[in-house]
Amino acid sequence: MKKCLLLMISVLVSYMSFAQDSQESQIVIKAGVGGIFKMDLGGGVLFADGSSKYPVNMGGGGFAFFDVRYLELLLAYTMGDSMFAEKNNRGKVTYNSPGSFSTINIGLLLKLPFEAGPAQIYPLAGIDYQIFLSRTGKLLGVGVDDSPDIELSDLNSLWFDFGFGVDFGISESFFIRVEALYGLRLINKYDEYIVDSAPVSDSTGLIQVAHGPTFKLAAGFSFE
Repeated sequence: MKKCLLLMISVLVSYMSFAQDSQESQIVIKAGVGGIFKMDLGGGVLFADGSSKYPVNMGGGGFAFFDVRYLELLLAYTMGDSMFAEKNNRGKVTYNSPGSFSTINIGLLLKLPFEAGPAQIYPLAGIDYQIFLSRTGKLLGVGVDDSPDIELSDLNSLWFDFGFGVDFGISESFFIRVEALYGLRLINKYDEYIVDSAPVSDSTGLIQVAHGPTFKLAAGFSFE
């Protein structure tokens, strides 16, 4: 986590230094708040017989953003439902162990805006560090005793996101923002515990990269 935050801070500081020395037009700063919906569609483990086990989290919450030209800084709080999915080698998926979760997400996105009439459109790409504040329900599914070694921090993870956004100008300084992203989650310690919980005959499981969409709707103000 510390390395991820240091990376975000160093990129932000470097960019601010560059922007301050730039001879381009005056920098426009944007800030606002809104709602967010995020899904983690699993990852987990794919076993040699074609079956798989993976967690599923989906929920929503609120977020705040701060923009400086080509950078967007995000701070979000989300909460929602969690479950554990088990897919057999015939493709049938069973969902069990329902629970709940809450997280804080800290993100840094690069954006390349261009004008399109009253709107501003921009592709997005960046990173998002997800910190779990709570998680209920059995972490390893039905019929498996959750390891006492699993800590809440083992669920924390780094996401790589890409997508696009649109700022709809309502007035000279007020706008509505819509963003749609798709992310890939790096393997975390929790995924490794899922492998360890499998029967010895299935211990050759391949850890899969999780993925999922994020949608954001916000209102913001611009400052010159």
